[in-house]
Amino acid sequence: MAGLGTFSASFGGTFRRSFEERALYSTGADIRIEDVRLSSLRTSMPLVDTYEGLPSVTRVGIAFRGSGSDLSQLFASSYTMFAIDGEAIMDVGWFRDDFADGPLRPKVTSLSNPTPPQGIVLPAGSAAIGVAIKADRPHPGIVVAARIKDTNGRYFSYILGGLESSEWLRLETGFERASRLQSFELLQPIAPLSLVSLTLHESESRNRLRAGSVAISEVYVKMANGDTKVIEPFDSVAHWSVLETAPESVSDVWQPAGEVLKGDTAANFTWTEGSPLVSRGVFPGPPMVPLDVVASKSFLSANKQRLGETIQVTVQGHRLNVSLVDEIDYFPTFDTDKKSYLIGDLDSIFGYVNLQATGAELRPNEIWLSTEGDSAERSQLLDMLNDDQPFANRVVHDRLEALSNSRADPLVDAGWKALLFVAFAAVFVLSGIGFLVHAYVSFKGREVQFALMRTIGFNMGQLMTLVFIEQALVIGTGLALGTWMGGRLSATVMPFLGHDDRGIQVLPPFVNQITWDTLAITYAAMGLLFAFIVAGVIWFLRRLSLQRILRLGEM
Repeated sequence: MAGLGTFSASFGGTFRRSFEERALYSTGADIRIEDVRLSSLRTSMPLVDTYEGLPSVTRVGIAFRGSGSDLSQLFASSYTMFAIDGEAIMDVGWFRDDFADGPLRPKVTSLSNPTPPQGIVLPAGSAAIGVAIKADRPHPGIVVAARIKDTNGRYFSYILGGLESSEWLRLETGFERASRLQSFELLQPIAPLSLVSLTLHESESRNRLRAGSVAISEVYVKMANGDTKVIEPFDSVAHWSVLETAPESVSDVWQPAGEVLKGDTAANFTWTEGSPLVSRGVFPGPPMVPLDVVASKSFLSANKQRLGETIQVTVQGHRLNVSLVDEIDYFPTFDTDKKSYLIGDLDSIFGYVNLQATGAELRPNEIWLSTEGDSAERSQLLDMLNDDQPFANRVVHDRLEALSNSRADPLVDAGWKALLFVAFAAVFVLSGIGFLVHAYVSFKGREVQFALMRTIGFNMGQLMTLVFIEQALVIGTGLALGTWMGGRLSATVMPFLGHDDRGIQVLPPFVNQITWDTLAITYAAMGLLFAFIVAGVIWFLRRLSLQRILRLGEM
């Protein structure tokens, strides 16, 4: 009876908790904005500050969710890269202690790159950027590009010019971006700007990049007043590194070129043959290192990888070396039963993949918001987000709406409650009858013993205490064992019920939740029943006739 009572008390609580946590898991945060599309027109805007300025928003976590492939496998398997601002996401999101072996926060907040690309901050008022360069021979089709990052973290590629000659060339272009269509205004960077890489690539998709080399004597900017400032004289090549964006990049060489025209020093970049439209070049900063990532156990299992290994993956087509430093079981919004995931640091991943001047810029596409305030402000916020303000998006996930939609079907809930109530009531009645019969038969079988104990000096109070202790031990042992068995029954049975109406495994998995008020009522009912039976035994004991019992004993 105690076991069924414990199971009944945990059954409803576990289901209610599961419905609630499914909503929390699927939304991730108070509000989650999926497939955010940052503007490619007019001027760049600060992403976090813009969302923090919206009504009732208290904290903003930015993330990037994109597909990729594990290139370490013979047949590259797909996975999802989830690059996040770890501290903000942990503050905003909903998490459970059993999502990983150990605390989750340290796992995802310690992934930052200790040696990120440094970039060169351009002087205020810079209007154009240029490079003094000399190719080993004419390279028709190869163009030189500068990759620029603005104050809002947006990346821009500027084509400086082509290597049409083997003479010294000064290739330059202005920062103002113009479109051929007058009605189409391209996105403009916001100062201060930084030079993050200097690259070249074959611009004709039908041609392969032919091997060659260039000498670079300086990188300079032109100011709005016409002055020229050298920002990199290449006195040393130690603080520049080769951009490893293609398999062929491992053979690229970056070294001093010695003294060139008029005593100026230069650096020499040599590249091998490769694919078209793939950036090859250098960037200011330490050499590229594998980035730490956390893998889902489904990723490790599906790809037969182990922690501590370094593998090469792609992120939206960009190659990247990563180190598998830790693992998790679950993470909000992840379907780890069917898909594989890697979690990385947003700034570290963007800092590497966006060094390339070719290909699309990777930018955050998912926003997690924490909110507070009254319902009117929250409704205003949701209306703005659904109207694609401040940025266009595909879908807005609202936790409160998800919670209201995740309630169990009232008919199903009532059916389970009725079934468990009938089962418990039947067991309750049968257990009560059984214990009553046991107590009565036991008492009648020991009437002579009780009479003899009275004759040798035991008073009625002592006999009543003896009976009470005896029954309390029996009842207490039964309740303890039944409670333990009920807990084991819940832990065994509930996981088999962890599927939705379509037979899909629910995420996150069930966690047993005991409804304590229900359990208290159950135990109170059992306590009253047993108290009534024990009181009946004591009542029989008080009516015990010594003369009658002793005469029966003599016979």
